[in-house]
Amino acid sequence: MPFGWQRRRQPNRSLVRVAEERRHILRDAPHRHGASVGLLLAKPPVLTPDEERWAEALATQRIHGESGPAFIAERIGALALEGDEAGVARWKEIAQRFDQLGRGTLQ
Repeated sequence: MPFGWQRRRQPNRSLVRVAEERRHILRDAPHRHGASVGLLLAKPPVLTPDEERWAEALATQRIHGESGPAFIAERIGALALEGDEAGVARWKEIAQRFDQLGRGTLQ
C-alpha cells in the first residue's frame, strides 16, 4: 500500500447480519409473527379525556395514597392562584374520580 493510504475498515459481519435480520423481522412481522408483533409496532391507543382523568386519579392514588386528597387540594389551590381555570377544572375532575376510587363506586 502506498504511503498515506489507509485500508478501508470493513464492517463487522455479525453486526451487519443482525441488522439485516431485524430489518426482515420488522418488515415481515404481520405475516410471520401474527398480530402480536404488529401490536408492539403499532401506535399506542389514544385515551379519551375521561380515561385520562381516571388514569390520573389512579396515578395520584398510587403515588400519594392516603395523602392524595391533600395533594389534589394543593394542586387546585396553586392553579387557582395562577389563574389557570382549565387546570383547576381538570384537577376537580380528577378529585371526583379519586373520591370514587376511595369509595369503590364508579359513576
